[in-house]
Amino acid sequence: MSNDFKPVAVEGCTCGMPPYQAFIAEQLPEQASAGVYARGSVLPPALDGCTMVEFGCGTGRDAFVASKLVGPKGTVKAICVDPELLAVAEGLKDQVADLWGFSNVELALGSVDAFEGVADESADVIVANRVVNLAADKEALFAQMWNALKPGGELHLNCVFADRRLPAGFADEPLLNAEFLGGAMYIEDFRRMMDRMGCPDLRWMAMRRTEIENPEAAKLVGDAGFVTATVRIMKLPEYLEDICEVYGNYVTYKGGMVGMEEGFVLDDSHTYARGVRSSACGNPFAHIAHSRYGAYFTLEGDRDQHEGACCGGTISKHLDGGSCCGDSGCCGGDAAPAGDSCCGGSSSSCCGGDQVQELNGSGSSCCGGESAGASSCCGDSSGSSCCGDGPVNGCCDPEATVDDPNLERKETVIIDYLYLDQSVCDRCQGTDTRVFAAVDILRPIMDMAGYNLVVNRVEIENEYLAQRFEFASSPTVRVNGVDICPEIIENECDCCRTLSSYDVFCRQFDFNGKLYEVPPTAYVVKRILEIVFKGEKPSYEPFEMPENIRGFLREKYDQSTARAAE
Repeated sequence: MSNDFKPVAVEGCTCGMPPYQAFIAEQLPEQASAGVYARGSVLPPALDGCTMVEFGCGTGRDAFVASKLVGPKGTVKAICVDPELLAVAEGLKDQVADLWGFSNVELALGSVDAFEGVADESADVIVANRVVNLAADKEALFAQMWNALKPGGELHLNCVFADRRLPAGFADEPLLNAEFLGGAMYIEDFRRMMDRMGCPDLRWMAMRRTEIENPEAAKLVGDAGFVTATVRIMKLPEYLEDICEVYGNYVTYKGGMVGMEEGFVLDDSHTYARGVRSSACGNPFAHIAHSRYGAYFTLEGDRDQHEGACCGGTISKHLDGGSCCGDSGCCGGDAAPAGDSCCGGSSSSCCGGDQVQELNGSGSSCCGGESAGASSCCGDSSGSSCCGDGPVNGCCDPEATVDDPNLERKETVIIDYLYLDQSVCDRCQGTDTRVFAAVDILRPIMDMAGYNLVVNRVEIENEYLAQRFEFASSPTVRVNGVDICPEIIENECDCCRTLSSYDVFCRQFDFNGKLYEVPPTAYVVKRILEIVFKGEKPSYEPFEMPENIRGFLREKYDQSTARAAE
């Protein structure tokens, strides 16, 4: 592969990073982000105490963030393929160690075509952010990575993939290499390669189309399409199967994972809500039970009792039409007419292949999932799974499938009540009472109309939660993501000021031309009905945390830290 290319760095950008990681990254010296060539983060959760290897660390941003996350008991080995970028990272290493209060980062120079200097079965986690696209022999590179993983370890990647096999000459085009396109693997060949190595079940975390803005590059690639995807690959050869099998397993997420407070996201179609007992097919169960994630779950069952293939398998698909996704199999499959994918894709593969899930215009995965929209094959916009009730747990709950005539399906209405403090703030206390009073009034009516009301009470305890929930004013009530207040109106809150030296401004509610510090129950009822039945949708605008909320939360954190030190 030609090295005559110059990718465009995204200096200082924390776009797409989980808020808790962005918060850490923003504390780093600016130079740490000078050699970052991809937006977002490829760091998975639950890294405390891990031995993590980053392939292609650039100037060190993600490696230094990981250093904080793995903590003093963990280790980060960062391999850079560019001597100039490595020199920058080396110059920052001691500064970052002083910042965190411990030193756990090892930096090394490597080659884009080889994963060297890491002992077999020594890494808990290996991450790489697009640099693997530049390798000439990807199978050899991935084999080395695979060997370096411990059993139960995780390979977490963000790569550019192609929708077809590209001509060999593309890898030598500097213009395409600058966009990480020239060495993009055909996504189905990547899947087959990982199957050969021992992972028949990849977990796709996110996927989006890669837009080619350079007209010369677009002309070179012609009709070829590209996606940027994050994929989780677990080293579990003894447990993973090429399709999901049912063993009667159940999991309950206990919480406690930073960044996954309310639910654990296994992939883009399996989210396990905290405190909810959920069925799990064999492969999702194995990903959790036989990895570091298992410590955060209550696990039920083993593999002693096999109940057959998830969704009925080959026999049901071809003879009974009894798969969970309809007569044409899950979701289309071998027996489906071309173009009749249940997810609206143009392919007859399951949901149109790996790339359809976020690319068919609806953002829908084949069985619901976090990103499921109205055109999901099996669920509604609330994220209901095709195969079970409650939160999205993928396909399929053997005790509750769409073929069950007794299964009652309701559309879920999510009401999020977000607040700063319930201990002294009378606005938060009063709003809490009014929200639940409104829900009690509406529940029987909404139940008859086919809606299930779910209330989430979330205390915004830190900046991470404020960023994650885009918390701009306290208290906030949202219905399916829509704020019940069309605009933010605030005045100074004497109650919250007793907890902070900052002047905290809290919400006022405008009802019939009068401002209330605690919303009338009638107002909450009215807005819930309007949002649901008028189909109001949330607006998506860049979020910037108000300074008074940031200051309140930082002072609250400092006070709690001081009390803990005493």
